[in-house]
Amino acid sequence: MLEQHKGGDTMFVKMERVSTALSCPTTVRGGVLMAAMLIALALMAPAASAAPAPVSTCQTLGAPGAYALTADIAVVDASCISITAGDVRLDLAGHTISCTGSGFSGSCQVDAFGSTGVLVASSVSDVSVMGPGTIAGFDNGVVIQDSNALVQGITVTGPGGCDPASCSRPISNGIMAIGLSGVNLLGNDVSNYALGLRLLSVQCPGGAAACVLKGNTVRDNNCLGIQLSNSTGYTLTQNVARGNGSTPCFPTAGIGLGTGNTVTNNDSSSNFGFGIAAGPGQNGNIIINNTARGNTGADLRAFPGTSNIWNDNNRCNTQSGAVPSGVCNPGE
Repeated sequence: MLEQHKGGDTMFVKMERVSTALSCPTTVRGGVLMAAMLIALALMAPAASAAPAPVSTCQTLGAPGAYALTADIAVVDASCISITAGDVRLDLAGHTISCTGSGFSGSCQVDAFGSTGVLVASSVSDVSVMGPGTIAGFDNGVVIQDSNALVQGITVTGPGGCDPASCSRPISNGIMAIGLSGVNLLGNDVSNYALGLRLLSVQCPGGAAACVLKGNTVRDNNCLGIQLSNSTGYTLTQNVARGNGSTPCFPTAGIGLGTGNTVTNNDSSSNFGFGIAAGPGQNGNIIINNTARGNTGADLRAFPGTSNIWNDNNRCNTQSGAVPSGVCNPGE
């Protein structure tokens, strides 16, 4: 009986060993499968993006990448940030870049072309200057030269308290683009300059370049809120221009047109001058569905000899010059 018991135990041990031996490969295979799945998931997961390079002083950003202000920056009679490479994103990250000096009311606004807060140098593309954040007191807040750039959600301002009846603020620019530039200006607030948003002889390059001014507020600028001087191929939409213009700067308007631009769904009211104006030689613009009321000059003004499309769905009270009869009505 003992032998049989032992034999039984032996048999049981043998069977147990066989069972264990049979189960081990399954466990190993399961572990290998799990490891493979974890590796696959790791490969599928997006790589963590590098943190933006910190910026705490005025400098040139000469390499592609993301940058972010980590502190306020203050200068005296000097420019600050220059972007000379493409594929650059600069976040103001809630900070302020400011300039004080010998200019108008202690700022850097001077008669000559002076200091610039952020310069996008020529022949670069895919540059972004992003808010929230403030650029204050420079002769030129942001300048874009022959390049493609996005400026979004920033505040650009100069010294206030300038009476429009007598203000002698020198020519200065909140955000200015020059030359062959595809510029996208979105949701910015620009005030207390001679010209708020200024496109100077800018030709939209077309293609993938965005050429839109949308959702900006331009106020209390002493010549024009938005000026498209000799500029072509842009769309202006959902912008608000109020309180712009002054007696020493003529002609003044909330929005001044260039050639071949589309102006739609903007509000250019309560300006010291015209609401929306086409100057000499400014033709081929489409002006539809805008609001212009309460301006000291005509709400809509087209200099004689100009040819533009002024749709009668514009909401305005007064018109003058080459604006077709009936576009504005006193009761609108």
